[in-house]
Amino acid sequence: MTKILDLNQMLENFYHDNIQKGKSFVAHHFMSSGLSQSTAYRKIKQLEKGSLKRKSGSGRIPTVATKKNIKKITKYFKNKDGVSQRNAAKQFKCSQGYISKIISKKTNLKCFKKMKRPFRSTQQIKDIRPKCRKLYDLYKNQDFIMDDESYFTLSHSTLAGNDIYYAPKRCESEDGVRFKTVKKYEQKLLVSICICPKNISKIYIHQSKQAINAETYIKILRQTLIPLLNENYKNNQGCIFWPDKAQAHYAKSVLEFLKKRKVKFVTYSQNPSNLPEARPIENFWGDLKRLVYANNWKAKDLIELEARIKQCVSKMNTNQYLKQIQNLPSKLNKIAKYGL
Repeated sequence: MTKILDLNQMLENFYHDNIQKGKSFVAHHFMSSGLSQSTAYRKIKQLEKGSLKRKSGSGRIPTVATKKNIKKITKYFKNKDGVSQRNAAKQFKCSQGYISKIISKKTNLKCFKKMKRPFRSTQQIKDIRPKCRKLYDLYKNQDFIMDDESYFTLSHSTLAGNDIYYAPKRCESEDGVRFKTVKKYEQKLLVSICICPKNISKIYIHQSKQAINAETYIKILRQTLIPLLNENYKNNQGCIFWPDKAQAHYAKSVLEFLKKRKVKFVTYSQNPSNLPEARPIENFWGDLKRLVYANNWKAKDLIELEARIKQCVSKMNTNQYLKQIQNLPSKLNKIAKYGL
């Protein structure tokens, strides 16, 4: 807009200084400035009547983006889900693009993607703040150590980008592209890892046909938690182990295993249920699966899948997870004060 105003001012000054030389002379100068012949003569006609400056109040009168309609559009979208710009465009008799323009330039509204949050019972919601407060008060000067496990199948067609395909017609694509084959008991690997502010353990991979039990979990702890403690914490001092609140993690044999090795851990009663927001290790699995199944990669067998997982883990930048768990006490304090 500033460039147009500057050009108009320059043209107007030249016109007043050189109109005595004739319209043709002025028009040729205007055209040398980048205007077409018709525009040049239209500008001269405007200058004969007065000025190139835009009169206040001139221009098209708004019919959609009136103050009243902007308020209506703001009310239509504000703090609501399931609303559509296309439906709003039909209601206000304009294009979807114009509704989008009004929202972005005439209102303070922004579009946000819904964040995933697990379903929590009333009691679980009630327990979150006091349990986070207790964890913070008891262990704010300790390093939190977390472990978690996730399952990996031969393919992952539910991952974003792997669940769609493009074709002129549905029937033209091969079956491997068109269909997601589902087995009742699909082969899968159980992958487990342990993380603390100082380091990440080696991954433990186990072929699994059923849910994790106490015996399997003790094997995992031997391969992940115990080596991590031995390498980073002398006599297990200055740290607290915070397991997930699965039943197998608090089985009698597991607790005996931890006590025998003098591993301090968050008790079952202290552990808040269903709180992935306070467990940064949960972010690790999403990032790893995106790498493993990138470009709709599929494994032929579990051996190939295991090799792929190890390769992807070696490429990951783990500093972000170490930093997240290092900041966990302040995160717990924030949840205790303000909730989720």
